[in-house]
Amino acid sequence: MERPEMRWFSSRLDDAFAYVHAIHGAQGRKSGAPAYLGHLMGVAALVIDDGGTEDHVIAALTHDAAEDAGGQARLDDIGARFGDEVAYIVGVCSDSLSEPKPPWKERKSAYLESLTEAMPHPGVIRVTAADKIWNLSATLADLEAYGPDAWSQFRVGRSQQLWYHESVLDILQQAAPDSALVARLARVLANVGAEG
Repeated sequence: MERPEMRWFSSRLDDAFAYVHAIHGAQGRKSGAPAYLGHLMGVAALVIDDGGTEDHVIAALTHDAAEDAGGQARLDDIGARFGDEVAYIVGVCSDSLSEPKPPWKERKSAYLESLTEAMPHPGVIRVTAADKIWNLSATLADLEAYGPDAWSQFRVGRSQQLWYHESVLDILQQAAPDSALVARLARVLANVGAEG
């Protein structure tokens, strides 16, 4: 397999870093880990390493902004600042734009439908796979540190979390069977299932 070619990024990426810092800079993670920004930067790094375009990387940085900080108005702002392609990826990667959010199963089922409809969009595949890799890697670390109690940080337990992530993986594998990022997601998910 060939390595992705080196890409250079413009000042749009600087603007995206500043944008997400202003939105998420004071947020922590669900698990109590500090600096939500670490998640966004980690997801963006995975997308860069996979050969993502600048739009893909900016979408990776902003992928939680509409869902967690402003809904449709935030998504519209992302589109105005960074373009329709970025806004499209962020929109697909958002499981809800409303507040309060719908119940977990309803929200995740709607997200899975939206994800299926977006396939095989390469930016959606990259950002989704990278986001889930980062989240599941954090869950795996918590399971290794705290055992099954780590599942208590989530609204739903182990079986529902695994159902959701397996469903996402299935959609991505069908759309991008040769993706190294999707294969990595499969490995991390298998480790979470075995550990917890």
